[in-house]
Formats: sequence, C-alpha cells, structure tokens
Amino acid sequence: MSTMTSTASRTTLALAAVFAALAGYDLSCYGATVPSLLADRATGADKASAGTVGSLVAIGMLVGAALSAAMVRRFATRRLVLGGCTLFSAGMLVCAAAHAFWLFGAARLVVGIGLGIVLPTITAGAASGHRCQGTVGGPVWGAFGRDNFRRAGLWRIRGRERGVTARSRGP
Repeated sequence: MSTMTSTASRTTLALAAVFAALAGYDLSCYGATVPSLLADRATGADKASAGTVGSLVAIGMLVGAALSAAMVRRFATRRLVLGGCTLFSAGMLVCAAAHAFWLFGAARLVVGIGLGIVLPTITAGAASGHRCQGTVGGPVWGAFGRDNFRRAGLWRIRGRERGVTARSRGP
C-alpha cells in the first residue's frame, strides 16, 4: 500500500469517526432533551409524538442510505459527503431554532437523511482503502456504541450490579 493511499485511508477513517461521533451526540442529545420537551406544554409534545420524532432519524437514515447508493456514481463521493454534511448540519440548526414540535420532527427527519447519506459513504470509502477491510468499522462503530452507553449512564447500573462505586468523569 502506498503512502498516499495509507494517508488518505487514515483521513477517511478519521472523518468516519467524527461523523459517527456527531451521530451519537445527536441521538444522545435527543434522548436527554425528551423530558424537557414533554414538560413544556407549549411544544405540544406527548410521549407518543416524542417516540415518533425519535424514530424519524432512523427512517431518515434508511432513506439517506438508499439515496447515497443511488447517487454515488452520479455525484461522486466527495460531493455526496459534502451535500450530506450540509443537509444534516442544516437540520440540526433547524432543530435548535424550531418553534413547533412538527417542525422539530421534520428537521429530525432531515438530520437522519443527511446522516444516512454521509455515514455509509464515508465508511465504504474508509474500508475500500484499507488492507484489513473487515476491521476498519470496528473502532469507529465500537466507539459510537461505547459513548452512547456511557452517556446514558448505563455503566452505573452495570457497575452497581458488580459492586463498583466509581464516579463518571463526565459525558
């Protein structure tokens, strides 16, 4: 493997890790804000609509992955990733400024579509340039699950089962 390919593969893998972290952060933030959304009567959110909005990201990711598969040959990987990043960044900004819960839900769907475009495209790019293709996704997606597990505080429950009383060092 040449130095150029190796450097490009490492850069692509680093980008995949960053986007996976952003996806995890987005999902963790939604989980953390649901109680305050439900408590604020002005949003008009109830438990059922909060669950629906939470699943819109996954539906959007499914749509985005299908779109990326259909468009990758036409637009090339770089344009597709930039477009997906723009899409999920704009969706996150609309989520932050949403005045109504339906708008928040629509923005969450857009975030999902953007992430669905970016994550498979970046992951495939990282795997294709690496000589150990099967091991590339492990560090990226393993960190994604580990960080969500830690943010959710589930380590505390498992630690108490084992008698561990250590405190978290933050999110």
